[in-house]
Amino acid sequence: MRLPNWLSLSSSDLAIDLGTANTVVYVRDQGIVLAEPSVVAIQTINGLVAGMILALVASGLTLIFGIMDVVNFAHGELFMLGAYIGVVVLGASGSFWAA
Repeated sequence: MRLPNWLSLSSSDLAIDLGTANTVVYVRDQGIVLAEPSVVAIQTINGLVAGMILALVASGLTLIFGIMDVVNFAHGELFMLGAYIGVVVLGASGSFWAA
C-alpha cells in the first residue's frame, strides 16, 4: 500500500499568518498583499464595548434600586431611545460619528 505524498500538495509561494493582531498574506515575488486587523482582535474590542454598555446600564439600575428600593425601568427605555435615535441619524446622514 502506497501513502500519498501530502507534502507535494503544499506550496512555498504563499504564506498566511493568522496572528491575533493582524492577518498577513505574503506572496513570493509580490510581498505582502494583505495586512489588516484580524477577526479575533475586532471581535474582542466589540465584546468589550458591548460589556461596558451593559455594565453602565446595570450600574444605573443597581444604584436606583439601592437608594429607592424601587426597580426603575426608565433606564432601559432611555437606553432603547438613544439607540433608536442613533440608528435613525446613522441612516439619514450616513455618518457614524454624527450618530
